[in-house]
Amino acid sequence: MPVFSRLQRAPDHLLCLTAAMLLLLLGGCGGEPSGAAAQAVAPGVIDGEQIYNRYCFSCHAAGVAGAPKVGVAEAWVPRAAKGPAALLASTVAGVPPGMPPNGLCGSCSDAELTAAIDHMLARSNVAYPTALPSDAGGTSAP
Repeated sequence: MPVFSRLQRAPDHLLCLTAAMLLLLLGGCGGEPSGAAAQAVAPGVIDGEQIYNRYCFSCHAAGVAGAPKVGVAEAWVPRAAKGPAALLASTVAGVPPGMPPNGLCGSCSDAELTAAIDHMLARSNVAYPTALPSDAGGTSAP
């Protein structure tokens, strides 16, 4: 039976998972970045956009395997609502079935992952919620 015929009969989730795995395998490849991604960054400055372009783009640009798409605020608001520490923790741990621990950047530090997360949130026009004042229960004015 030709491969194409078998693919037409495969369940959608298997096709999506296969596509995600191909992107994961190929997305982190490629050695040094080129073009705009190779622009110099001052020493000690972490460029979240460069990290996103090199390691995160392959899944987050298209929403592969349930990854929140960059630019779609509705996908990021519930994640940002958990706060930066929780978002970083889920990135470091990975998010089954598609995102391995540290995404596709096994060598990224927490600061680099945070910069990439912040870049994706900014591109999606989403910010972390501000902390509630300690007197949120408040007292009412007389």
